[in-house]
Amino acid sequence: MNNPNHPNYLGLFLHLRDAGMSLTVEQYLLFQKALTLGFGQSNLADLKQLCRLLWFKPKASFNSDIFDTEFDRYFARFQSQKLPETLLKPETIPTPPTLEITPNQTSSTPDKIPTPKPSSSVQIPIAVRREGFQPQTSKKTSKDFSFNVQNLPVTERQILQTWRFLRYPITEGQATELDIPATLAQIYRQGQIFEPVLRPRRVNRLELLLLIDWDGSMIPFHILAQQLITSLKKHTFGKTQIYYFRNCPHHYLYLFPNQPEAKPINEILPTLHKNRTIVVIFSDGGAGRGNYNPERIELTQVFFDKIEPLVRSLIWLNPLPEDRWQNTTTAGIIETLNLPMFEFNCSGLNAMVRVISRC
Repeated sequence: MNNPNHPNYLGLFLHLRDAGMSLTVEQYLLFQKALTLGFGQSNLADLKQLCRLLWFKPKASFNSDIFDTEFDRYFARFQSQKLPETLLKPETIPTPPTLEITPNQTSSTPDKIPTPKPSSSVQIPIAVRREGFQPQTSKKTSKDFSFNVQNLPVTERQILQTWRFLRYPITEGQATELDIPATLAQIYRQGQIFEPVLRPRRVNRLELLLLIDWDGSMIPFHILAQQLITSLKKHTFGKTQIYYFRNCPHHYLYLFPNQPEAKPINEILPTLHKNRTIVVIFSDGGAGRGNYNPERIELTQVFFDKIEPLVRSLIWLNPLPEDRWQNTTTAGIIETLNLPMFEFNCSGLNAMVRVISRC
């Protein structure tokens, strides 16, 4: 049972909801998942930033100033407890390397695509043992909410179904596949069947370049990025490449999350195909910070000018809802680059497929 003399996350959630925030159970579950991965536990400022990213949605009756006031007011009730400002840092979550899938690989090859997920040895960070602020532990009570991936805006199955709609079929190899229309036409002409008409197999040669914004304001959305990568293990494109960046792709793209090993963009560009390659960017585009950064827009435009003429289409998936994009860097990117950007949910994925199909 929660101690009424100490702050707790559920109490903070209920306090902000009573103050006028439109909060849902799903938002609290996503917040809990971020905590178990070690986010928002360094100090009170990091916790406040995490709550702002996952919970705050500006409206006429509740703005940023009210959020700051109510957040501080909740913890001010416990000032006599001397809240600690320093918490133990979480362990680094190891992630496997990024690999490429080539047309010559077998159907089991997609299992080699890295999935950045926490190992079983990762522990939930706990507060420094002293009197005062006591962060929520992994011990469940009857009042705790249980987290399920079905609570996320899109499931891995729905992402996989989206990939299956993206195709660039090419007939290649020996004629081993039955050509039904041609066989029926031959029977119609000859009046009987002598032998079936065969054709080469149709193989999907669409190529996917997935670029993932991994740090900063994208930390709370790592679980969604993991869903994207995991789904690719179960679907085979002609070639799949996955790279990481922070804020906006510039001169280098990184092979691993949170590691310095990188590949120059000038080495990646020649591997792209004008008719086959689709580039998918997964990033909040700066909307998570809620500000307007002209420099980030300019750097993003430089990258787009390099890559857009070399690919079939370029799509942006944003994990934040569309009403959070207004008056932010994201809105500037859309306006400046005339870029199709979609929410990372079912309707957004369906819209992405329609746009790519028209290209």
